[in-house]
This record gives sequence, C-alpha cells and structure tokens, in this order.
Amino acid sequence: MMAIILVLLGFAGAFVSGLVGVGGAIIMIPVILYIPELLMPGSGFDMRTVAGMSMVQVLAASFSGSLKHKQNKMISRPLVLYMGGGIVIGSFIGGFFSRYVAEDSLKMVFALLAALAAIIMFIPNKDDGDGVKLEELEFNKPLAVMIAGIVGVLAGLVGAGGSFMLVPLMIYVLGIPTRITVGSSLTIVLLSSIAGFLGKLTTAQIPFLFALPLVIGALPGAQLGAKYSNKLSSKNLRVILTMINVVTAIKMWLDIVSVQMIHGIFPI
Repeated sequence: MMAIILVLLGFAGAFVSGLVGVGGAIIMIPVILYIPELLMPGSGFDMRTVAGMSMVQVLAASFSGSLKHKQNKMISRPLVLYMGGGIVIGSFIGGFFSRYVAEDSLKMVFALLAALAAIIMFIPNKDDGDGVKLEELEFNKPLAVMIAGIVGVLAGLVGAGGSFMLVPLMIYVLGIPTRITVGSSLTIVLLSSIAGFLGKLTTAQIPFLFALPLVIGALPGAQLGAKYSNKLSSKNLRVILTMINVVTAIKMWLDIVSVQMIHGIFPI
C-alpha cells in the first residue's frame, strides 16, 4: 500500500515539476511528510528520511522534465553552464553537511526558503518572455553564479534541487524571461540534484526502498507536466508557482509553530 501511495505522490510532484520548471521538492517534502501519515497512521517519515527520498525524486523528475523542455528549445546553455557550476558545488556541500543538522532545523530552513520564494513571486513583473530568442539572452554572470551557489547549499541541506528558490530569483533578480527560466531551471536543478544526491549518498542518507516508488512515478509525471507547460502562458506559469510556494510556506510554518507550542517554547 505504501509503495502505491509513493508512486502516486512521485507522479503528482513530478507533473508540477515539469509544468513550472521546479525540481519538485517544494511539493514532495510537505506531501511525503504529511500524506503517508494521514492515510496510514503510524507509517510516516521523519524529516531526514524525507530529505533523502525527495533528493532522489528531484533527480528523476528534473532529468525527465529537462529532456522534454530541450525538445521545446527553451533551455539556455550559457545560463545552465554558469548557474549549474555554482549550484553543483553548493548542493554537494549542503547535502554532505546535512547529516550534522538537527531535524527541526532542517524543517525551519525549508520553511524559510518557501516563504522567501513566495514573497519574491509577488514582485510585479511585466515581461512574460514569450517570443524571446535564446541567442539574445543576456544576464549578470557573476551574480548568477553567486545566487546558484547559495541556493545550492541551502537546497542540499533539505534534500531539494533548489528550483523553488532558483526560479523566482532567475525571473525577478536576474531578469530571465519566464519561459526560458522554466526550461533552463530544470537542467540546472538536474546538476544540483546529482551533487546533492552524491552528498547524501556518501553519508548514507538515501532510503532507496522508499525512494524507488517515487522515481517510478516521477519519470512519466515530469514528461506530462513539461508537455502541458508549453501550452500555458508565462503569466499562468508564474501564478501556479506562486500558489505552490504560498501554500507550502503556510503549511510548514503552521506545523513548526504548533510543535513549538506543544514543547512549551511559545505560550499556548
């Protein structure tokens, strides 16, 4: 029963991944934390296990989705090379040292990242990027590398590819058109997730028994999401991503606050 649940969750998370250009951790980490426990009480996973499972799912989803976006010719090679290099180094560092970070701290980091990503997405952006040619794309290369490196470290800690933070920063800080961001971010996150996966693998943090069903669902899910992504307007893609970040941030913070109240840190 648990295997079937994980396959379905992997498919759903990867569909969103391919649709809006995120690796899927922004969806997968909350749903793996809460849905298995909700459907099968007593069978839930702790945050460290979820982070390992999520990293494998993100790897599969970003690989599958990036193949489809490459067919749509919306992946910028220079953008991938510059940001990919920074995020690979950062993700390996984050993934390796995540074993030394307390579980509650991992949840806090993820909730902070989701909240920040949600806030960034509310910044007005008039440029939808439709019709922009890849060869005409210009961006601040040193800033791109720095952003990718910082996002990589934080994402590697929580078992994410980092795209839920990377996409808003690419759109609103680097000024990359939305459609090119969606296509390129999955390839950048693919590099990030490989590094994060190796970091967690070398410290024995990957629960392969539970991660495999997620991968089985993720491969076709990302392909289907990437197919429909090309049919949506850039504005609608941003709206979907904003809603995902907002809902996830609210849920994670409610969970953190409720736990702290139970422990007596906050007065009830």
